[in-house]
Amino acid sequence: MCSIIYPKECTIFVPPPAEAAEALPAAPPVTISDIASFVPDAPTVTTEPGGWGIVKLHTNVIANAAQHVRSGTLLGGSAEVNFIPLGYTIDYGDGESTTTATGGDSWAALGLAEFSKTPTSHRYTTPGTNTITAEVTYAAEYRVGGGAWLPVIGTLTVPTDTAHTITILRNSTVGVDKPCRPGSVAVGC
Repeated sequence: MCSIIYPKECTIFVPPPAEAAEALPAAPPVTISDIASFVPDAPTVTTEPGGWGIVKLHTNVIANAAQHVRSGTLLGGSAEVNFIPLGYTIDYGDGESTTTATGGDSWAALGLAEFSKTPTSHRYTTPGTNTITAEVTYAAEYRVGGGAWLPVIGTLTVPTDTAHTITILRNSTVGVDKPCRPGSVAVGC
């Protein structure tokens, strides 16, 4: 600022500092081990056809797990933890397994005919009984006292509580409406 009367007399004006808003304490990072008391749902396994399959045809395996919220105490307050499925590992019980982003769905929901290939289906090569298990990997987020959802560091993998048993059968003769070609994997061939 300069004086109107004495233009050579100038001073620098520095505004006073604004009062700093009182900062809220940052929430400490929460890891997957911090939420160990919030037990997420285990996946369940079903198959199509129900409980049986045919050698060399696709058996549709579905690992069911959904996003869900659990309540409890965290950081000394009432809290909720939201578990979000990220991926699935399915063990078909014959030495083969797959890891996918989806747990699968029914042929009808996928708009497919029975015995069609799906992201989680499997072709068994020999008849017999197999035990199918699955694991779901969850990400999580939490909130305390109804506040904003905050991420949890890490993931948690949860196995099935109950394995699913399936019997694979060999199909030797079925009436079909057209001839089967050698090596055909169509129903009845």
